[in-house]
Amino acid sequence: MHRLRSDYDNAEAALNGALGLYRRIGSRLGKANVHLLLGIVRYSVGDHPGAVAPLEDALRRYVELGDRRGEANALLQLGIVRYMGGDLTGAVDLLSRSLRRSRELNDLPGMSSELTVLGYVHRLRGDYPAAEAALAEALQQSRELGDRLREATAFSHLGAVLHRTGDRAGAADALAR
Repeated sequence: MHRLRSDYDNAEAALNGALGLYRRIGSRLGKANVHLLLGIVRYSVGDHPGAVAPLEDALRRYVELGDRRGEANALLQLGIVRYMGGDLTGAVDLLSRSLRRSRELNDLPGMSSELTVLGYVHRLRGDYPAAEAALAEALQQSRELGDRLREATAFSHLGAVLHRTGDRAGAADALAR
């Protein structure tokens, strides 16, 4: 709740309290989830280096538990931190691994998120064919889900790619949707 209201100091305090409780009761999944959220809170306040350790810890814990959905989510969050920190190659690797996990699980919301971020990162790298392919697939996943917000996000990123490649009519069409 605190994170949703952008009250990051209290969010981090609440998460640290939850982490202490999960340690006492021995909940490995609870600890993994809290570390994931701590990483998200840290990168949300611009502390990209500080986000890496809790996200990597969450990833390690999800792998140990065999929680592939948690693993995919931790990889996605680490990919986001990498691109925010300027490591676009590392971001593509992590996002691609996350996407593979979500495909294995047939997790449409996960695939849509990963494809959208992956398309965005490919655009930042100047790999417009890869960006367009990822965003077209994200758009398809969003439509299957009936998720208009995800669809709008994919369209806006696709419009930016088409603009960069000189397809002004396609860009205008994508951005108008």
